[in-house]
Parts: sequence; C-alpha cells; structure tokens
Amino acid sequence: MSVNNLNISFRDEFFKDKELFEYLGRSIYEFQRLENTLAFIIKELHRDKIKGENISEYLHEIKKILDKNPKDTLGYLIKELNRLSPPDEKSNKLLKKALGKRNYIAHNIFLDNWIVMISPPYLRSVIKDKLKQSMEIISSAYKLSEKILSDTQKRIKADNNKEDDLQKKH
Repeated sequence: MSVNNLNISFRDEFFKDKELFEYLGRSIYEFQRLENTLAFIIKELHRDKIKGENISEYLHEIKKILDKNPKDTLGYLIKELNRLSPPDEKSNKLLKKALGKRNYIAHNIFLDNWIVMISPPYLRSVIKDKLKQSMEIISSAYKLSEKILSDTQKRIKADNNKEDDLQKKH
C-alpha cells in the first residue's frame, strides 16, 4: 500500500487530529522565526554595504543584497552566518541540528510515518513526539539566534563608536 492509495476515511480521520497539526504549525512557526532572525543577522553583518540617507533607500539596498541570494533557506542562512561571523562550535551544532529537524518536518515527517497516519489516533503520538522534540530544538536554536543578533548589534555599535572616536581625533 502506498500513501497515494490510503483509504479516504483514514485520511479524513487523520486530518481531524487537531493536536498533531497544532504541533506541526508550531514547529513551522518556530523555524520561520529562526530563518527570519538569521536573515536579519546577515543583513546586519552586511550593513557596511548598505548606503542610504533615508529608510526607503536603506530598504532598497537591503533588497539588493537579498536579491543576490534569493534562497534564504535555513541551510543557506547557516552557511552565510558561518562565512561572515562563525558562531562557536556548540552553537553551530545546535543550528545544524535545527536544520536537520526543519528539513525532516518539511520533507519527510509524514512520508516516513505514513503507516502511523492510517493507524488509530493513539498511535499518532509517534509523530506528535517527533514534532515536540523538533519544536524544542528549533525553539532553542531560535533563542540562540536572538542572542547572536543582540551580540552582533552590540559589536557593530561598538565598532561604529570606535570609528566615530577615531574620526573626531583626526
């Protein structure tokens, strides 16, 4: 039996499992927050390339950077972060683990567990547990990305202050 040949009543029952889809939705939300925060960190690290007297020009310059790299997927963002400002090994491992969980959820969780999909509802806890575990890892990676963003902004501000001080001395 393949996924395409699932009995319609089993599929209908499966899609009624609100808790399972709540976990799926929360997992997707967490990895989107992670991707957006990493994209923002990379934009901050490219700030020296961004010129603009007003917000419109500034946003236009950011768009030019992003257009050069249209695949702001989590894998790309982690590689770019490592290229621009590599995090410590423990942080990098967490980000890569989150990438693996994200890819598993996005591409494989249902196909790998299709037999569970047609099983009685109490067996679907297998998928729910995988989603919970993934959500916790991705959430931890998101919290890490928030710290990296904060540290990056502080470092950029400190560097700018040093440059301003040097310019004032000359």
